Amino acid sequence: MNLHCVRRGSAGPGARRSMQSVLGAAAVLALVAGCGTGRTSDSAASVGDWKAPKAVSDALKKEGEVQVILHDNSSSSVQAQLYAAVLRAFGGNVKIATVNDYPSTFAILSKAKNQVDPEMWTGSAPDLVKKYIKDDKTVDMFEVSDVDKTAAEGWYVPTYVIKGDPARGIKPSCPGLPDWHALNKCVNVFKTPDSGGKGRYLSGAKSWEPAYGDNERIKSLKLNYKVAFAGSEAALQAEWTRAEEQGKPILALMWSPHYLTAKYNLTKIKFPPYTPDCWGPGKSYACDWGPLNIDKLTSRNFRGHYPAAAQVLDNYNLDGKQLGEMMTQMVDSGKTADQVVADWMKKNPSVWQAWSKGADK
Repeated sequence: MNLHCVRRGSAGPGARRSMQSVLGAAAVLALVAGCGTGRTSDSAASVGDWKAPKAVSDALKKEGEVQVILHDNSSSSVQAQLYAAVLRAFGGNVKIATVNDYPSTFAILSKAKNQVDPEMWTGSAPDLVKKYIKDDKTVDMFEVSDVDKTAAEGWYVPTYVIKGDPARGIKPSCPGLPDWHALNKCVNVFKTPDSGGKGRYLSGAKSWEPAYGDNERIKSLKLNYKVAFAGSEAALQAEWTRAEEQGKPILALMWSPHYLTAKYNLTKIKFPPYTPDCWGPGKSYACDWGPLNIDKLTSRNFRGHYPAAAQVLDNYNLDGKQLGEMMTQMVDSGKTADQVVADWMKKNPSVWQAWSKGADK
């Protein structure tokens, strides 16, 4: 991937995707215009001797270049690389642009006509959805894929904390979970040398905290806990992996789809049900996360300008299990997203080749 493209660093779906842009829309667009991808040019070679229907290939070639937005995290990387590779296998002309913060993404989509974002956590950006999709109508939303049905985010623990793991000799250490009321009964389970005698809840980067309201949640629910920060998504992932490998308790932020929720058995803490009145600046955050919709977004009237590419986007569909397997392979094998996508396409030709249906117009 082109590291000179617009890049802010990884973060969690809620916080990282609602950070304010440092660049103005014009500056972002100028940068994205020069963004391509370093590793997708040979992805189409993975399809072997298979050839797309000529009518589909002709339609995509006639439409011209489509630019696919990739957010620098594992799930978006897989989805963007897969949609791009499939379009290329069908005969399309595709480039990838890395754009990490959500305000810039919506601004870019609203100014261009050939942009696609296969994975946008719109539930984390209601203000942007209202502005660009509902009010201004400068960004279009496509039907969600099956990944959306399993999207989740919140406070998690390893399931062995609740149920134990006899095969590993691990006994339950907080069997009252996932009910949040059990947290104060298990402070000693989650406290660390630097948590001041309180239980530790581990988040990612400190800059994420305003979007998650963890300190407000702790205060409102009278939890005897302290928020700590791993520093980044990678550091948070490392803390999770270390705890899992050692069979130790950990209470920390996580979301799904993600490599960790695909590889390990994690359980989400059940807080009081979400209501709009409890979540947001100046509010209590004494509730669970709200709906985490994952949508496909495009530039305005993408369907009119690029009907064949739009039809492929309509057909494009991964479920949480498929996406999770590819993310796990990325981490465990050290392969890049486009390499994992090429492997998946070789093993699942009937799945992605069916996405060409109707794209011959």
